[in-house]
Amino acid sequence: MSKTILRKIKNWCFPNMPVQPFIKIILDDTDATLCDVGAAKWLLPHWQVVEGAVDLYLVEPCQESLNELQTIINTKPNPARYHLLPYALSGQGGERTLYVTNCETGTSIIPIEQQLSPETERYVLPEYFYPVKEQIIETHSFESVINKQIPKGIDFLKLDTQKSELEILSGLSEDKVKGLSSLELEINLFHQENGQSLLEKTIQFSRQHDMILYDLRTARLHLPHKQDRSYYQKEVFNVVENCPYISGHIHEVDAIFFPNQKTLIGNRDKKRIQKLIVAYAVYHFFSEAYALTQEAQSKGILSESESANTKAALQGWFKAKCPRFIYSQGPMARVSRQFLRRLKLDPTLSWARHLWVCPPNA
Repeated sequence: MSKTILRKIKNWCFPNMPVQPFIKIILDDTDATLCDVGAAKWLLPHWQVVEGAVDLYLVEPCQESLNELQTIINTKPNPARYHLLPYALSGQGGERTLYVTNCETGTSIIPIEQQLSPETERYVLPEYFYPVKEQIIETHSFESVINKQIPKGIDFLKLDTQKSELEILSGLSEDKVKGLSSLELEINLFHQENGQSLLEKTIQFSRQHDMILYDLRTARLHLPHKQDRSYYQKEVFNVVENCPYISGHIHEVDAIFFPNQKTLIGNRDKKRIQKLIVAYAVYHFFSEAYALTQEAQSKGILSESESANTKAALQGWFKAKCPRFIYSQGPMARVSRQFLRRLKLDPTLSWARHLWVCPPNA
């Protein structure tokens, strides 16, 4: 009896329940597909909640990473829903030079000299890039890969390909971009093309395809001194390297875009609306997901029962993830919040903070 009570208390305080049943209710037997380009190690935690509820396509050209991904897939209860695609992508396909940097996370089909800027030289240590090895590789356009390997198309897309994300996106047909229910991509802020930042170009691209920027997760760098990124913190100010009182220069963001829901409502696109509700919830836009459900019902797109089921599923999803002992409206939660504030602890765990990253990225 005591163990049962303790388990219930733990689940109430620190909920981490599976949400796949709620996703299936929201989708209402509608097939959905997530594609992660540059999957490398595995899905990021905020997308792991959809495993078992949607089909997953992981695009990764590195054979070593593919082997690791296959090992993970073999442990899953439903491995048939996972698909590995061993392709290197570019805008139009064909032979390209791959610039393999000293630190593998910088490897890209974008020439290194195009990646350098005054800010890059100030904040990025030379050994991150150099020595650089060049390899000729065969690339494929994303359009051709989707046509051949993903017959149902893509609903949710995540791109992380080291500065070639926009090039890859631009090679897609308009209907494929406009068919997305969510788009997450990494954007390097130091890199510019023709004097224009990638962030500006990406936002312009999204507007042209009727998508709206909803959120940014930032990554920052501390200013190094003689290649020592902790010098100012430790030697000048006598604090630890990740002290939150020492700011870092923002150098890249993960940008989140959603389609214009007014367009989906106007087109009475029920399936896209259901997928957008799921995408909203994945990124913790629960208010938007609930409001869209209400609007779809008011327009007669969702029936009263479908709307009721979807709203109940959203509430269940939220309760399965939100630590209510901190955020509920009762007196105990208020005491918990006050205690955490006194300790200077931030209990926030949004979609963008799943890694509990240290400053300056927190």
